[in-house]
Amino acid sequence: MKLGCHYNAFDALDLLGPSINSIRTVVDFVCVVYQEMSNFGEAMSDVDRLYLDKLKLSGKVDMFYCYEPTSHSGHMNELAKRNLGKSLCANAGCDLHMSMDVDEFYVTTQLQYVKDQMSTGEWDASACNMQTYWKSPSFVLDPPEKYYVPIIYKMDDRTFDLRNRWNIPADPTRRLVSNRIRIFERSEIEMHHMSTVRLNYRSKLMNSSASINFKNKIDYLVLYHENWKFGMKALMPGMEDKFYNVKEVQNYFNII
Repeated sequence: MKLGCHYNAFDALDLLGPSINSIRTVVDFVCVVYQEMSNFGEAMSDVDRLYLDKLKLSGKVDMFYCYEPTSHSGHMNELAKRNLGKSLCANAGCDLHMSMDVDEFYVTTQLQYVKDQMSTGEWDASACNMQTYWKSPSFVLDPPEKYYVPIIYKMDDRTFDLRNRWNIPADPTRRLVSNRIRIFERSEIEMHHMSTVRLNYRSKLMNSSASINFKNKIDYLVLYHENWKFGMKALMPGMEDKFYNVKEVQNYFNII
């Protein structure tokens, strides 16, 4: 079956090329739905624009689409971009599709296993656990967060909608109505989330769809991130800030 991947992109585009490298041999069609203006009115940085231009010349991406935000609602724009990306994959003749952000990575052999399972099985959706990285591709939260990410879906007329519900905690902008979800064990596949591995951590926080939960303490969060040293706890922002132990791991994806 033909697998398409649609990326949701605005900043941290230095991670997009390496992310594509981690999936490109498994995925048959890659499209990038990007914004030049964030959902909160911030223009794309010159650094990100340089990475985008470089990627356009690389030949790694089959299609680029410049999306213009329709409102200042982060979630609504994310849903629109994911549904647009799904349509682009459908138009390219994809039988399967997956939605990714630029800071997400997979071990190639593990993703191939999921693709094979979804190609031959009766499931209409799949999901896995995440491994969340803190500040560097060499540090992860320990123990890992108990949160799931949708991986590969069967292509059909379902749409991404905040009203879609799952029985496991997962990104609300990436859930399709699904009756047959294949939930993979952590030993089978993980999504490697470079969540706080950022050249500009402030931009991530200010333009996050969840920024309403921490917009009054962004200065503090950025300062903690900048001054963090191994041995300190990681600080993950949210409705309630959470502190995690951190352990050192191999920089598997060779992210600089």
